Formats: sequence, C-alpha cells, structure tokens
Amino acid sequence: MYASIRDGTALSAGFASIREAAEACEIHAFELDLTPDMRAPSAVSPDQFTLDSDQALTRYKCHLAENGLRPAGFLLASDFSSSERDRVVDWVIQAARAANAVGMAAIRVDSAMRREREMATPERIDLFVECLSQAVEATSDLTVGFGIENHGAGGNNREFLDGVFAGVGSDRVGMTMDMGNFYWSGMPLSEVYQTLEHFASRTKHTHVKNINYPASEREKRRPIGWEYGKYACPIEEGDIDLRRVIGFLRAAGYTGDLSLEDESIGRFPPEERKAVLIRDAQYLRSLL
Repeated sequence: MYASIRDGTALSAGFASIREAAEACEIHAFELDLTPDMRAPSAVSPDQFTLDSDQALTRYKCHLAENGLRPAGFLLASDFSSSERDRVVDWVIQAARAANAVGMAAIRVDSAMRREREMATPERIDLFVECLSQAVEATSDLTVGFGIENHGAGGNNREFLDGVFAGVGSDRVGMTMDMGNFYWSGMPLSEVYQTLEHFASRTKHTHVKNINYPASEREKRRPIGWEYGKYACPIEEGDIDLRRVIGFLRAAGYTGDLSLEDESIGRFPPEERKAVLIRDAQYLRSLL
C-alpha cells in the first residue's frame, strides 16, 4: 500500500498546485478528478489536459512524471440514473482506458445518484449491474478496476453493494472504500468495522477520512449525515481506528493507494489549512 491525496483535498487546503501539495506533504501520488468531457488537472496550474487521444494521454503521463507525481486513480462523479445514461457508461469506459494508459490500477465510480431516492434497492442494483457489466465487457482487454464508492444514502447500503458485486460477477468490480462514509451514514462504530472488514477483499481504491462524534453517540444508530459538518475531523483525531482498517486491507491482500480526503479542512481558518493537511499526511504515512 502507499499514501496518496485527492487533488481537490490538496487544493482546498490552499496549495497553489498539486505539485506544491505533494512537496509539502511528502506524498507524491494523487487521485485526479476526471470530467465527463475527459479533462484532468495540471500538476502545476489551474489548467486542464483534455485526454481525448492516445497522444494526449501520452503527454499527460509525461507531464505527471516530469513533476514527480504518481497517478493513483481517476475520480468520476458518474450518475447512472441520468437521462443520458449511455453517455455516462461511455465516459466510464473511456476513463478506464485513460487510466490504463497513464498507469492507474483503478477508477472511482460514484454510487450516489440524483434519482436514487425514487428507486428501491433492487432497482438500483439492476441499474448498476447493467451499466457496469457493459463497462467491464467493453474493457475486457484491461485489468483496471472499477471502485464503487460507498457514497450517499444508497451507496452506504451493504445490500446494494453486495448485490452489484454478485450481479456483475467480475473481480474487476469492487469498492472505493471510503473509511468514513459508513460512519457518516449512521452506522454504530462497531458495525462500521464489521462492514469495512466485510468489503476489504473487494477494495480497488480508497478514501481516508474520519469523524469524532461524542462518546455517547458512537454506538447509536444516527440519522444519515448527523452533525457531520461539526464532527468531521483530521484523520488522526477521529473515532475510526485507521490502523485497524488498514489491517483489514492488508489481510485481504490490498496493495493500492490510501487516498487522503480530509473533509474537515474547511472548518479551519485559511492560514491553518495547509498545516492540517501536512499533519494528516504525516499521520497517514506513519500507518504504512
């Protein structure tokens, strides 16, 4: 395993560029946002690269290498409930091919959907199975994994995730394991550990965050997102024992990245945010 940082997390801390954050945090691997029109961020400026050809992908791979960066994964804000579902599936397929070209092992596929509250769990499972099966078949020549993040109300549902994995029936489809989101969803802390261990063998990619709830609330079942803005915290300060979770991943044979995604940074004064991320990075490195 190795440490990485989500690009948006680095920039939200006030770093001028991904490369500047990498140097300050001593972490040189990054999860990179990929837009539906196949644009990905520059390492050194607010500019973006359009990854629409083999030549463009080669240029981007060289750009990252020249700036000492390792591409850990693409992050897609995909929505299979969209009225343009075929275009979303095509985007996922293009993203997997782009990931392969620049040397990534996996991409993150979003489980949160705008229409998810209109759909019962079996309907959502069927939709994801259909869409991801198309993506797997269209990229059968690749080994790139598809990590479904446990994100939003529906994506933190264990029945949904197990149903999708069983329905697609491909080892390439697994999780972007967000270590804080099951806790955010209202699970008691003990159930969070059980669920993370259950999905460890399915993990293709990760997000590392933490929450520090009052002791009286940790083993209660809470409303989804309860007081998250108040209790999200730097990763060392939360209730989730990240060393224990990494142990689940290690036991399952996971060798991918641990992508830092501290969502508490915005609670700190702007002048303190870089230091918060640097401390997060130091702690994450200490767990490896």
